Amino acid sequence: MYAAHQGWNDANQIVIADDGCGFDPQAAHAGRGLENMRERARQMGARLEITAADGAGTRVSLLIGSPEAA
Repeated sequence: MYAAHQGWNDANQIVIADDGCGFDPQAAHAGRGLENMRERARQMGARLEITAADGAGTRVSLLIGSPEAA
């Protein structure tokens, strides 16, 4: 697992990644976890990126406070 925080000017980025089994982010999933994460990011004007693939781990990036994030 990897976690990092980077801040500059009025923006902050938080990244959490692992090299686990991953998943297909486009496939249907039980529960509302990913949907809730996306909605909360949207509500705070942030950009959420989830990169994952079966067998290739997962990377979650949240960019807060950047003009490009909204």
